[in-house]
Amino acid sequence: MVRIIGPLMSYYASGKLRGPAICSSSLRNRKARPAETTIPPPSPDLIVSGVITPDATGYYDEDGFYNGKQVYTHVGGTWHIWYSGAHGLSVTWLTTVVGSFPGDYWSAGNYSLIYPMSPLTPHGTATGSAIVTLPP
Repeated sequence: MVRIIGPLMSYYASGKLRGPAICSSSLRNRKARPAETTIPPPSPDLIVSGVITPDATGYYDEDGFYNGKQVYTHVGGTWHIWYSGAHGLSVTWLTTVVGSFPGDYWSAGNYSLIYPMSPLTPHGTATGSAIVTLPP
């Protein structure tokens, strides 16, 4: 047995309310919400690691092309990994400017045409070997 008290009692007694209310219109008309989904962040295309100065470690994403090869840019936007090649020599560069190497940078080159190569050797006042790997 449902017991109605307060203001609803007089409304119910007047005959305007027949039986208990199912739910308010706001609840009755509410649409079911879709289940929450978690979208994982995109995986980086390359990872640079090592104890290097200045710090160019971190995740790199594809960011266009240079010399017909993919350019990778640090998610922070400061560093770039790019390719240059001539006469069969393949060079992987880690610099702050694509197509140039002002200031501190890392590079590795050989005739194997592997891109990107690793480890990269420091130049200028840069220190440490930069290790370029694919994400797991």
